[in-house]
Amino acid sequence: MIDQTASQLESAQRRNFERWPVLGKYVWPNPRPYPKTYAGEVDKLKNWLAKRLDWMDANIEQLAEGVRIPSR
Repeated sequence: MIDQTASQLESAQRRNFERWPVLGKYVWPNPRPYPKTYAGEVDKLKNWLAKRLDWMDANIEQLAEGVRIPSR
């Protein structure tokens, strides 16, 4: 889904980064490294999302222990 969306945004991203040349530069609050290409930005998003999902898989059950969901 990310690749499909990135592909649909291909022409828009070119205009965006021509207008705001921020690739490879610090933009608050983004952590290092700063991708120098749109493809790098897309890869960074996919890597972050994969790590986040792994963390959720490993932690969500223990975080939910003892949580009561009120009945309606």
